[in-house]
Amino acid sequence: MPTLEENYQTWNQTYDWSEGGAEWSRNWGNIPIQWYAVLMPRIYPFVPAARILEIGPGAGRWTGFLKDLCQELTLVDLSDKCIEICREKFQKYSHIRYFVNDGSSLAMIADNSIDFVFSFDSLVHADRPTLTAYLQELAAKLTETGFGWIHHSNMGEYSNLQPDEFTGWRSLDVSAESVRAAAEAVGLRVIAQEVFTWRSEKFTDCISIFTPDRSEMPDFLNKSGIFRNPDFAAQRTYLKQLADIYGSLHNEEMIKQIVK
Repeated sequence: MPTLEENYQTWNQTYDWSEGGAEWSRNWGNIPIQWYAVLMPRIYPFVPAARILEIGPGAGRWTGFLKDLCQELTLVDLSDKCIEICREKFQKYSHIRYFVNDGSSLAMIADNSIDFVFSFDSLVHADRPTLTAYLQELAAKLTETGFGWIHHSNMGEYSNLQPDEFTGWRSLDVSAESVRAAAEAVGLRVIAQEVFTWRSEKFTDCISIFTPDRSEMPDFLNKSGIFRNPDFAAQRTYLKQLADIYGSLHNEEMIKQIVK
C-alpha cells in the first residue's frame, strides 16, 4: 500500500511523464474519449462551476477540460514536478492557480470558496489517513452549494486478497464504507457512491459524491446510496474498440458525436 512518501518518490522523481498521462487513457481509446464517454456523463450535474479544485492533476490530463468549465481552476498536487508540467502546459490561461501541498493539506485555499472538487485516477493511491485529512479540509473549503467528486480505492472491502491479484497500487485500507464514515464525521453528506470493477472481477474502485451538511441541496438529490457497477471495465473495452475503428480521433467534436 503506497505511503505519502512513496507517492512523492514515484510521481515526482521516478515516473516518466513524457506522455502526459495519455498512457493511462490508451485502454479507453484516448484521453478525449475517456473524458467525454466516462467522466463527463458522471460530472455534468455539477459543471460548469464558478470555482473548481482539482486534486492530483498529474500532467494535466483532465485539467485541459476542466479549465473550460469554470471561472477559476485551482490545481493542488503533492508533486512539484507535476505542478510545473501543468504550469508550463497551461501558461496562457490566467484563471488557473497552482499549488504544491504536503499530500493532504489545503491550507492555501480559502474556506467556503470551492464549488466543485474533482479528482480522478489519482487518489486511488491515497491511504485512509490521507483521504480523511482531505475530507476534513474539504468540509471547510466547499461552498454551501458545493460538491465533491472523488475517485478512490475500494480495496479495503476485501480482506482475503491473494498475492497475485490485481491491486493497481491502490490503498488496501480504503473502502466506500470508510470514506463515507470519514466524510460524515467531518460534516459532509455522501449523496452517492459508484463502486466498480477496474481490471479484475473485484470492485476495486469507488467514486464518492458529497456535499456539506449545511448545503441546501435540492430534494431530488437528497438520497444517498451505493451503486455497484460491474460493467465499468466492459465500457473500457468497447471504447477502445471504437478508437481502433475510427483511428486516433483527435477531433473532439467528432468524438462527442461518436460517444453519445
